[in-house]
Amino acid sequence: MCVTDCSLPAETFTPGSEPSGHFLTGPSAAKRPFPGQPVQGFSATHRLGDDSYLVMGDNGFGAKANSQDADLAVHRIRPGRGTEDTDGTPGTTTYINTMFTLSDPNGLVPWRIWRDGGCGAEARLPAGYTCPKPDRKLTGWDFDVESMQVARTARSGSARSSAPTSCTPTSRAACSPRPSRRRA
Repeated sequence: MCVTDCSLPAETFTPGSEPSGHFLTGPSAAKRPFPGQPVQGFSATHRLGDDSYLVMGDNGFGAKANSQDADLAVHRIRPGRGTEDTDGTPGTTTYINTMFTLSDPNGLVPWRIWRDGGCGAEARLPAGYTCPKPDRKLTGWDFDVESMQVARTARSGSARSSAPTSCTPTSRAACSPRPSRRRA
């Protein structure tokens, strides 16, 4: 639990993830493209029993038009405890890991998604960006996620996060949300 003001450094990226921010325009304090997928910018948070949180990243960079390369994911973080932080930095939030990214391996989303046809249909792409291999991962171009639910599993009684259908909280596990609306 955060006892004082807590912050997650602006340049916190998922280790080993693909670069992002190719579609951003305008001024930026950070060099683009970014070296990975951003962790900051949350649409949903759920506190776990160990004072860590599941956080769902927002749709990317604020709009469908600039979030094509922003993967939708749920991360686990731990807010700092002021002077009790293990690294000695008051109020620093720690990125623990990415629990899962959202994808649609069964093709339940009825429209073309960015990482399976959407990119290939674009007439112009930013310099240095190439379309990813089709893998049905969901991006901010596909959905503007705003919430998530945490449910207890029947077997273990432990908290698990889930998208509107089911997800397995393992790194890069597949989740297939129910399509409810398409952003303009």
